[in-house]
Amino acid sequence: MRTRTTAWIIVGVAGVFALRGPGGVLQRIAGAAALPARPVASLGLPTRWIQSARRAGEPGSAPARFEVEASLCAELEAAVRRSAFPVERALPAGAVAIPGEVDARASGAGRDTLRVRVAHPERVRVGQGVVAGDVFVGRVSRVHFREDVPDRPSLLQRVLRALRLERPPSVPPRDAIDVALITGADQRVG
Repeated sequence: MRTRTTAWIIVGVAGVFALRGPGGVLQRIAGAAALPARPVASLGLPTRWIQSARRAGEPGSAPARFEVEASLCAELEAAVRRSAFPVERALPAGAVAIPGEVDARASGAGRDTLRVRVAHPERVRVGQGVVAGDVFVGRVSRVHFREDVPDRPSLLQRVLRALRLERPPSVPPRDAIDVALITGADQRVG
C-alpha cells in the first residue's frame, strides 16, 4: 500500500513540475487569475514614480548601482586590454603593437586557427608573430580584406539559392585576420 501511495505522489509531483514549463498550464492559469488585478495595479504607478525619483540620488539606488557597475566594468576591460601587451621586454625596432580581439574560430580552418578582429588590418602582414602578453601564440595566416571572395555558383547552386536551400558564401568582416596557433600540427617552434 505504501509503495503505491509513494508512486502516486511521485507521479503527481512530476506532473506538476511538467506543467510549469515554458507556456505551461499553471502559468496560464496564474496569468488568468491575475488579469482582473492589472487595471488596479496601474493606479499605483504615479506613487512608484515619485518614490523612485526620490531615491535616485541615494547611494543604494538602482541608478547609482548602475553607474558603479559600469565604472567597474570599464576598469576591468581596460585591465584586460593592458594585460595583452608585452611587459618584460620592449618591442623590437620597427615593430608596432596592434591590439586585437578574438572573434571566433576561423570557419573551415580547423580548431588551431582563430579569427581576430584588429583596429588596423592594413598594417598586418601574413607571417607576422602574434603575442598575448609576453607569450608567443602564433602567426598571422590570412588577412581577409586583401582577399576576394569568389562567388561563381553553378546552375544547381543558383537554383538551390533561389529556393532558399543554400546560402551564398559568407564574407568575413573587413577587420578580421586569421591566426594560426602554435598548437597546430604544422607549426614548428624552437
